[in-house]
Amino acid sequence: MLIKLLKYEFKFTGRTLLPIYGALLVLALLLNVGDGFSFSFNNSGNLGDFFMTLLIFAYSCVVSAVCIITVVLLVQRFYKNLLRDEGYLMHTLPVSSAQNIASKLICAVIWSVASLFMASFSVMLMNMDWHAWQMFWSGLFDLIHDLNIAFGIHWPLFALECLAVLLLMLGTSIVEVYLALSIGHMANNRKIACSVGAYIGLQIVCYMLGQLLGRVIVSWDWLLDTIDAIFNGFMHQQIVGIHTLMLGTIAFYMVVLFVMFIATNWIMKNKLNLE
Repeated sequence: MLIKLLKYEFKFTGRTLLPIYGALLVLALLLNVGDGFSFSFNNSGNLGDFFMTLLIFAYSCVVSAVCIITVVLLVQRFYKNLLRDEGYLMHTLPVSSAQNIASKLICAVIWSVASLFMASFSVMLMNMDWHAWQMFWSGLFDLIHDLNIAFGIHWPLFALECLAVLLLMLGTSIVEVYLALSIGHMANNRKIACSVGAYIGLQIVCYMLGQLLGRVIVSWDWLLDTIDAIFNGFMHQQIVGIHTLMLGTIAFYMVVLFVMFIATNWIMKNKLNLE
């Protein structure tokens, strides 16, 4: 049933986001070739400058729209679909609250990554010609070569660990919003204000836990020695330290994500107030 919920979520949200992505790429391409247009129009006065200014303004608006609409749409999907009038229908479907939350979360993470990628790719597309693209790929291969020399087989693992941290941080921040909205809707009045207060409180708690975890990991010299002993010197102590830090960070965000997800699910099942 989770797959069906995901299909519905992607279909609904895609109708809004995909056209914006298309507009973003088109404007980036026009700006990329805009110098040629500008040069052609120069013989007619300031028409070329006006054309480029108009394109830059339109591109800036669409980039802002990608960021703002992605956030607003994904938060709105959870808020309106599960906490407002639509919740009466959604909570009567033969699916669990956890599946409803998971479908919103997975969709939100994927669309957030897609929006970030499209915004970054559009900037590259706007500024790079064929020669620049060749230099980009050449530089990327050189970087991989240098990483192989510096870290050997460990650099792909470092990359995977960084990707896992980024995805977990994104998922945690989204579930944090879901939990704050759920807490706020336990109140009878001023639910949005209560949600904002709950979000601020959750931010403070997460910051304090992160600071505490960082100090604990840094002070655990025995942990580095233990891991180094397990690998019997096959890994340099600096590499051991990086892996330990990354795995500790992954574990932290996994725990926080799990706790917030469970708390949101519990509120949905037991304390939800749709009035």
